This record gives sequence, C-alpha cells and structure tokens, in this order.
Amino acid sequence: MTKRRRLLVLGLPLLLAIAAAIWFLTRPRPNIDDDHYRQIEHAMTLAQVEAIIGAPPGNYGGADPTAYGIQACQGWICDLFQDWHHGKPTMTLERINARLEEGRIVVWTGRQYAIAVELDAQDRVVATGLGIGYREPTWWEQLLDRLGIN
Repeated sequence: MTKRRRLLVLGLPLLLAIAAAIWFLTRPRPNIDDDHYRQIEHAMTLAQVEAIIGAPPGNYGGADPTAYGIQACQGWICDLFQDWHHGKPTMTLERINARLEEGRIVVWTGRQYAIAVELDAQDRVVATGLGIGYREPTWWEQLLDRLGIN
C-alpha cells in the first residue's frame, strides 16, 4: 500500500469522526421544557414560538405526542395528550387537525416534555399544551444531561 493510500484510508475516517463530533456538539438543541413553554403567549406567531423553543416543530428525541401525559392544556390539545388520572383516550394529531375548522396544531417532542400549540389561520397561537413523558432517561441521556449536552 502506498503512503498516499494509507494516509487516505486512515485520515478519511478520522476526519469524518471529527466532523460528526463537531456537528453533535454544535447542532441546535430545542428548548422543550416547562420554562420555555411558559414563555409562549396567545396571539404570538409561529415564528415567535419557534424563536422561544429554538427550532421548528418536530420530534427531537421524543415519542409520539399521544405518549405524553397532560401537564397543562387548552382546547383540542387536551385530546392529544394522555389524561392518566381519568383514563381518557387520546386522538392522533392528524385526526385533531382534520376536525379543526381552521388552523392547526403543531408539536415539539423531546425526551422529557412535549409542547403543542394550536394556531389559527394566520399562524397565531390560540391554545397551548405541555405534555410530560413517562419514561426514565437512558444512561446515555443521563450522561449527556450531566455534561450539559441535551
């Protein structure tokens, strides 16, 4: 094996590992928690909510929205999260959105919490909800939390 080929075989995986580590440590981490949920107010735009949370709606290491228990909710969002105290069945996000006369519900799901907002036709907040996860974090998630990389 030539020196150039050996350098390529050993150097390329090393460069890829370094690039992956840089991406992992610098990627945006949405703020899906109680503190940021409380900053969301009625009549805010979706863009303002995204600025508070730090990312567009989506799954950020979480579960399906129906897997979270109700911590706080308004309107249709109360049908999205589980009511563990009363055993009320949940509805899927798609089913709820199909029933809305106008607007939609968007959700951010994380390991511990889910934030849902109901938007009107102008993409302004008309209702909010906070769901809490029921699973214990894995050892890896606990390590990342301790290191401040969540």
